[in-house]
Amino acid sequence: MAGYEKNREANRKIRVGKQMACIGAAVLLAVSHPYPAAAGENDAAAAGWFQQDGNWYYLESAGTLASGWREIDGKYYYFRENGAMQNFTLYQNETQYTFGEDGSLIRAKKERNTGGGSYEIAFFDQDLQEMADCLNELKADAFDGDEEEDYYEDDKVDYDKDASFVLNGRLQEIAEHRLAMARTKGYGSGRIPDEGTIDDYLRMINYNPGRRHMEVYLINCDGATHAEEKLLRNHDSDEKERSDRAVYYKEMGIAHEKVNGKDYYMIIFMR
Repeated sequence: MAGYEKNREANRKIRVGKQMACIGAAVLLAVSHPYPAAAGENDAAAAGWFQQDGNWYYLESAGTLASGWREIDGKYYYFRENGAMQNFTLYQNETQYTFGEDGSLIRAKKERNTGGGSYEIAFFDQDLQEMADCLNELKADAFDGDEEEDYYEDDKVDYDKDASFVLNGRLQEIAEHRLAMARTKGYGSGRIPDEGTIDDYLRMINYNPGRRHMEVYLINCDGATHAEEKLLRNHDSDEKERSDRAVYYKEMGIAHEKVNGKDYYMIIFMR
């Protein structure tokens, strides 16, 4: 019996040693990941990135692997059921998601040749989804393209590519940032203190400052429909200047905040 107890204790120590080695490896890999760890992380073992068998994973503060959609440091990622980060095109509910080399979302758009208009953006809450639906229906209503006569299901033709907005992952980050700054620092004449206009900000971060773009800040709204009405007062399709029309643009990012029962939206459009 004494020998049995010694062997059991020895096996327990071996198991503990292996567990500690695995935790140490995860911590080392999380620290070595080229992307920043989660905001507020104090213990590298509690949350962070790590790599295994060529796949990247994200360990959340609760000690579980991230799965599904996650926002990490302002960027959106998708993790499969086994926790592995998605790094190739994903199709969900007629929406196509494209990711960059670092795994963060580049764009989301409606699958081609499905008619355009609204489509689901999986990581949006109800308020953002309703606003996106309003904008995409505006885009579909303004679409004047027709299905080509020689279009067949097996062709590579994308006849309705301009019948919906493309959600641009970088513009989404910018919209969320600009809304947060507008709410904390103020917003007047299209300017945010220390950041200036959207033109100034795009030049400051060196993100496509030469492309046509437009920023729309909608305040004190009662839901997405009311916000759409406000947007159309200045940016309807019958505006004289094309660059003033929301539907003139091809890509967008949308942010939302509810304050005292009122809805605030920041929308960044880009051609």
